[in-house]
Amino acid sequence: MGTLFSIIQKWIFKKGNNLIMTVLVPLDRPRLLFKWLFKFPVLLDSVGLNRLIPDWILLLTTTGRRSGKPVITPVEYLFHQENSSYWIMSGWRGNTDWHKNILKYPEVSIKINGITYPAKAAALTDEEILAYLTEILKVNPDAIAIFSRWAGKQIDPSEDGLRQVCTDFPGFALTTYQAPIV
Repeated sequence: MGTLFSIIQKWIFKKGNNLIMTVLVPLDRPRLLFKWLFKFPVLLDSVGLNRLIPDWILLLTTTGRRSGKPVITPVEYLFHQENSSYWIMSGWRGNTDWHKNILKYPEVSIKINGITYPAKAAALTDEEILAYLTEILKVNPDAIAIFSRWAGKQIDPSEDGLRQVCTDFPGFALTTYQAPIV
């Protein structure tokens, strides 16, 4: 049963996410309705159902740039083996609250599989963003439609085409530096 659930969950997140992200979500930034929809994994975690959060999503806690209060945001990530960091990327040319928060306060925490770690965020280079985009397209070739929508233009999925839009997708490497927070 667990395997069937996992397969169904992955299909819904992949196909449903593509439809939502390429048709329904606003072009310039996520607005109120989608901010709440995107926060669904936070709700799952708060009621003890973090095992239902897909394994490519971490819960990022940033410090609000204006409020100074903790803000939790689910974010897709790739684990980068070379330097043991978690790579995250912002859509909407960085016009997201979590991205703006990290720019002001790079000390964050990340929660993966129910375990929280303190981390430091460092901006990804264009080469790292290119590697990130390329890796996502290997896993989900349909994501080019999402990237094109966020960039406001059709993107050629070749290396040269992706290289031209790296600045539209700012990202960070999150490096943990202490034992998990219990």
